[in-house]
Amino acid sequence: MIKSRLILLALIVTFQACGQSINDNADSIMSGLFRENGPGGIALVVKSDEILYRKAFGLADMELGVKMIPENIMRIGSLTKQFTACAILKLEEEGKLNLKDDITEYIDDYPSQGQKITIEHLLTHTSGIKDFSRTETWTADLKKMNFSPRKKIDFFKNEPMDFAPGEAYKYNNNKDTGIPPKNKIVLINPLDLGNFSNFFSIPTPIK
Repeated sequence: MIKSRLILLALIVTFQACGQSINDNADSIMSGLFRENGPGGIALVVKSDEILYRKAFGLADMELGVKMIPENIMRIGSLTKQFTACAILKLEEEGKLNLKDDITEYIDDYPSQGQKITIEHLLTHTSGIKDFSRTETWTADLKKMNFSPRKKIDFFKNEPMDFAPGEAYKYNNNKDTGIPPKNKIVLINPLDLGNFSNFFSIPTPIK
């Protein structure tokens, strides 16, 4: 699949360079990658703020037979961490927080186990906080549930720490608990991301 997507990208660039129609050629390639009655996908090609190609293929819900549309919100996983990090850095730039702040300044009941855990530790994956996704209690059923940021924090906050803050690096999903309202105002609204959704918010079933 990765190879097919790289081929698609190369062909689209070639079509554009040759002055050929991106729509016709990309349609042909995408139709070959995504079957009409199979799991769907969305293709988007943008150049200099101009949308050259935007189209959906396949199904958004195979059980209900609902077709994919370009407006559907796709779960992009840990790419959301970049939005969270950018929003936090922008808030620091505006003097509204400091990366050296203890997280208990924002989550006053967080049991830091006698350690100072900073915002910087969270951003750099050096907090030592147990990753919820690596706990034995993180079951397949829980993965299907919708967690608010507070509920998600409650799920892992009492787990023993892997190491003291700043002593090691270990990739961690806990910092991405969804962008708080203040961060959303700072970053998401100005970017006009109308279809943005919390990473752990499960969209309403398609009807």
